[in-house]
Amino acid sequence: MAKTQAISGIQKCKGISSVMGALILHIVCGTLYVWSNINTYYISYLKHHDSPNIQITDGYFLMPLAAFVNTFSSWIGPILDSCIHIKACVFVSILLISAANFLIYYSTQIKMLYLSMVLMGVASGISLNQITKNSWYYFPNNRGFVSGFILFGYGFSGLIFTSIADMMINPTYVKIDPVTEMFNETIANNTFNFIKVFVIILEILCVIAFLCIFEYKEEKKSKTEE
Repeated sequence: MAKTQAISGIQKCKGISSVMGALILHIVCGTLYVWSNINTYYISYLKHHDSPNIQITDGYFLMPLAAFVNTFSSWIGPILDSCIHIKACVFVSILLISAANFLIYYSTQIKMLYLSMVLMGVASGISLNQITKNSWYYFPNNRGFVSGFILFGYGFSGLIFTSIADMMINPTYVKIDPVTEMFNETIANNTFNFIKVFVIILEILCVIAFLCIFEYKEEKKSKTEE
């Protein structure tokens, strides 16, 4: 009986860890919506670095594209989950997120930013539902609470990272130039400083999420329980 309790304890710890990992990965993927708030900052950065002809309207379709890809790719998750275990599914998502971060950090072309949005959309689409579902199995009687707790990270992410962006990029609330419809070069350079911090934080969170998530495996009943 003592052995069964020990196994149950381990299973519970894995469940809590998996829920936290799912929350963290939702925070990472929820940063997609930060771009709707820092779009003008980033477009201004591109304007001052190798893209002098860029217009503010060039960034209008970033979020619609990411949302569409996210929804469209959500059907891939169950297929991947049935072919490979949940950790491998999460690993694929993290690779896509890392590729998106690479493009965001090193590129000064708007088309690369669009590609990064596609990669982030696919990454969130293929894993978020699956890691939430995986967490349900650990706490079958608390699925509503688990789902709400995990999804909180997705919504909270945009709020917290947008606040950090405002503090780092435009702490004095400099207004956009009404003629160029862009921010000045100082704000543009501050944007890149934020991107550096942003990318590093996302990569660290991805590693933590991967280490925390465990695929649910049903425990074998002991003879005492049978």
